[in-house]
Amino acid sequence: MDETSEIPPPDFEPLETLRGCRTPAMTLEDAVKGVSNDRHREFLKQLRQVLSDGDVDAAISMRDFLLSEIPAYRDHVRMACAVSGVPGEAAIVAAGYAAICQDLAHWLRNDAKKIPHDIPGETPEEVLRVEDRLRGAVAAVVGWAAVADGRTAEDCASDRPADSAYMIGAIVERTLWDAGEAAAVQNAFERGRNHERRLIKQAEKAKAEAEALTEPDWAVNSDDNGVVVIRSVGSPTTAGGAEAMKTVKSIFRKPLPLATADIAELAAARETLVCEFPHGTSVIDALLLDVQPGRPISLRSTVLLGEPGGGKSRLARRFLEVLKIPYGTADASTSSDHGITGTRRGWHGAHPSLPVTIIERTGTANPAIVVDELEKAGRSSAGSMHDALLSLVERSTAKAWRDQFLDADVDVSHLSWVFTANALEGIPMPLRNRLRILRLPRPGSEHIPALAALVLRDLLQERGVDPAWEPPLDGEEIAALVESCGENVSIRNLRRFVEGILDARRRMATRN
Repeated sequence: MDETSEIPPPDFEPLETLRGCRTPAMTLEDAVKGVSNDRHREFLKQLRQVLSDGDVDAAISMRDFLLSEIPAYRDHVRMACAVSGVPGEAAIVAAGYAAICQDLAHWLRNDAKKIPHDIPGETPEEVLRVEDRLRGAVAAVVGWAAVADGRTAEDCASDRPADSAYMIGAIVERTLWDAGEAAAVQNAFERGRNHERRLIKQAEKAKAEAEALTEPDWAVNSDDNGVVVIRSVGSPTTAGGAEAMKTVKSIFRKPLPLATADIAELAAARETLVCEFPHGTSVIDALLLDVQPGRPISLRSTVLLGEPGGGKSRLARRFLEVLKIPYGTADASTSSDHGITGTRRGWHGAHPSLPVTIIERTGTANPAIVVDELEKAGRSSAGSMHDALLSLVERSTAKAWRDQFLDADVDVSHLSWVFTANALEGIPMPLRNRLRILRLPRPGSEHIPALAALVLRDLLQERGVDPAWEPPLDGEEIAALVESCGENVSIRNLRRFVEGILDARRRMATRN
C-alpha cells in the first residue's frame, strides 16, 4: 500500500460495544441472537442462567466449552463471566481492553495524519472518534484492572463488579481530562496563533460578502454572542425564496444562544434521573460526562440500545428535560429522507429540514433531537433517513449542511443527536461507526417501586390531577405490580398496570 494512502481506523471490537453491559443477560444478548447453531444458542442461554444464579463452578465449565466452540463470541462470554464475578475474568477483560488501546494508539500515532482535513486547523471527525474510543478503552482497562485487584468504587451502592469497573474508569477518565484541559488549551493557543489570523481574515471576508447580499429589509443582528445558523437563502428574489425567508425570519442572520448547564444543575440532574431510572445509572453517567459545567451543551451522537419497553425513549427525553436542554423528536420508522433534509420548493407541503425547524422553534443553536427506532428507517425513492444522518452527525460536514427548502448551507454542527434502537441490525455500518452505543438494561423487579412512582405521576398529570392529591402506591399495590410484571419489566406494561390501579381506585371511591 502507498505510504500516503489513507488507512481506516481499527474496526470496532465487541468489547467496545459491551462496555456498558452490567448483567449476563445484557452481555450475551447479541451472542444469543447471532449464533446460528441451536445447540450453541442453548448453551449460551444456560450460561446466562447459571451466571444469574451465581453457580460459579457450572459457569466455568460452560465458559470453557463455549470459548472453544464459538470463538467469534469469545469477548461476550468473557465479559458475561466478568460482570458476574467469575474469578480471573476481570483481569482477562482488562487485558482485552489494553490490546484495543494499543491498536487505537498505533493508528492515531501513525495513520491519523493521513486523514484529510475538511476544515484547516481542525481535527478530522474520524480522528476525534478514534480518540473517544481510546479514552473509553483506557477507562475500561483501569476499571477492570482495579476490580481484578479487589477494588470497589467509592459510593457505589451496587455490589456488581461491572458497576465498580465503570465508575472507577469514569472517575479516572474525568480526572485526567480535567487535569489536562488547561495545558491542552494553552498548547492549542500557542500553536494556533497563525491559524487564528487566517480565520480572522476569512471572517472579515465572509462578513463583507454577507453585507453585500440583497435580501428583504430585515435587520441583521450584530450581537456576536451566539451562532448564526442561517446566513443566506437561495434565490431570495423569487416567490419561493421570499416564502423560505419568511419561514425562518426569526433566526435569519441572527446569532442564537447556546444552552449551558452549571455544576449545581448537573448534580441535581443526576440525583433526579437515577431516582427515576435506577436501571439506567450507567447510561445516565455516560451522558452526563459529555456535559461540561458552564460550557455549551454538546452531547456525542449516541444510540440508546435495549429491548422494547425498557424505557429508552423516556430516559432520553427526561434527561434533556431535567437538564433544560431544548429538544425535538422524530420517529425513524415513519420518516423519510425528506423528513430530515426538508423538501424542495415547489413541492406540495414543502418545508425546512428537521434541524432548522427545531432550531427555529427553540431559539437556540444547540438543541437536541431524539430519533426513535433508528433501525426501522425505511428506504424509498426519496432515500433513507440513514443517508441524511451521515453528514449531520459529523460536526465538520454539519457546519455547512445543505437545507433543501432553503437551498442554502446552514450551520447545524451544534446539535446533539440521541437515537434509540431495539437492535443494531438495520443500522448501516457507516452510520453505526459514527455513533456511541450505550446499552440500557431492562428494568428488574427491584426497580418497580421507583419506576411505578414516576409512571403514576405522569398519568396523573395527563389526567389533569395534581399528584399531591393522590396517595402514593401502597405496599399491596407495589406487590401486585411486581407479580404482574415478572422478572423482566416492560415500562409499557407497567404503565398499563398502574392505569388499572388508578381506575380501580376511582371505582372504589365511586362506590363509597
